[in-house]
Amino acid sequence: MTVIATIISDQCIAFATDSFITEPSGDGNHKIKESRQSKIVGFQNLRAAACYWGLAKYGKWDTYSWLRDQVKISSQISTLQEFATHLHNALSNEFSKLNFYHELDKGIGIHLAGYEYLDGYWIPELFVCTNYADTSYKNLCCLHLTRETYINVAKDKPSRQQPLSINQGSDLQERKYVNEWLKSGFMTFNNGDPIQFNPIAETVLNSAKHLAAIKKLRIRDVEFYRSLVKRPIEIVSAMQRDFCKKGTRLVGGRIHDVTITPDGQFESKSGDNKFH
Repeated sequence: MTVIATIISDQCIAFATDSFITEPSGDGNHKIKESRQSKIVGFQNLRAAACYWGLAKYGKWDTYSWLRDQVKISSQISTLQEFATHLHNALSNEFSKLNFYHELDKGIGIHLAGYEYLDGYWIPELFVCTNYADTSYKNLCCLHLTRETYINVAKDKPSRQQPLSINQGSDLQERKYVNEWLKSGFMTFNNGDPIQFNPIAETVLNSAKHLAAIKKLRIRDVEFYRSLVKRPIEIVSAMQRDFCKKGTRLVGGRIHDVTITPDGQFESKSGDNKFH
């Protein structure tokens, strides 16, 4: 199970993932099949990137290669929502051609985050495309697509007990609300291993908030958010390396990151800002 994290701020969008790909070994344990390859793909003309958790490979099909194949298509698309819709429809089409042996084999989620130009501002948005029904990752539903910024920062958050849609949070006033909110805060969105990852991510965030309260927090620039999005993944990876029994580790390998600024600058310590 991959862990991925995305931070939305007024300075940048920041992504981080581990690089483990594992498969069951038949004895209740897992074999590590990959520990270096990225799970982040950039879409330069859209000022956006995507990363995934869940399904990595099935037979000859793999999620990273499929996302890379979408780069050329993205150059023909002018808006982030149009591209998010394309990813949803294209992935649904791919899944219709794959014969999954077990239902849970096709569990997948994709973070697509980038900028939308609205009323003179480049405003960040996070789309999530997933067929997981909840964060237990043990129940699936139909593949669905949601906007996540407004519904996460609004004062009156809509209930997730009801199906959300791509249109919720898309109104111009809602997008402006997000833009204003981000001037004094930032949004985090994590997926992967909720039991191990979320408490650590919350601890890191609370520590940063404490430093801010005692006026010891460094300037919140792009490098700050890169470090903040990576640190929980680095900690979970190190803990599993040090404490997991052999064959049970699911998170690790090279940590990948990328940041995207409103003017479209991609930066990465792991080389994920290179476009081919």
